[in-house]
Amino acid sequence: MDVFSVLAPAVAAFLGSSVATAVVSHYLTSRRSREDLLRAKLEELFLATSEFCMQFSASSLPYLSAMHGEITYDQANDLSAGSLDPSQRHFEKSQMLINLYHPEVLDLFDSLIAAKEKANDVNAEFKRGYAQVQRSTECVKRFENALHEFDEKRNLLRLALATLSRDMLWPPSLFAKASRWFQRRRTSKPSITSVK
Repeated sequence: MDVFSVLAPAVAAFLGSSVATAVVSHYLTSRRSREDLLRAKLEELFLATSEFCMQFSASSLPYLSAMHGEITYDQANDLSAGSLDPSQRHFEKSQMLINLYHPEVLDLFDSLIAAKEKANDVNAEFKRGYAQVQRSTECVKRFENALHEFDEKRNLLRLALATLSRDMLWPPSLFAKASRWFQRRRTSKPSITSVK
């Protein structure tokens, strides 16, 4: 028996296990890096959409005051313009993050934008009527309803983003297994025969 025939299987096994370990390690590391990236982008998305929604709400409220006759439409324009910072591109950042990293919330984001457009349409209608000195409580009610709908869509989007984040930290299958285990532990009673 020569040394080569004895060492060859051992060396092959060692190299094979090293390669397998390296492949598994690389897979786990790259998966973890991807999860970290997606989680970071999800946090950015949450902040960007929150800022976008706050800017829209802040720029819309002066028009509600104008619709109630508390201020003029020109004053509402000034107040609205003062609440906007054109250097902050939260809407565009939200769109980019959704399209690149989290397309699963695109439908919710689109419904948020539709609600925003609805409020803008009511505001444009009010502006046309305001120029003709026609104030309508119906317009006020529709604008308030549109802002309320925008707020509801914002809350749905925030909930979806929070759920995505939770699922990244606690995958649903792992979460379900842990819940079932804790449930069994709570409901199971030790038997007298098992205690000695």
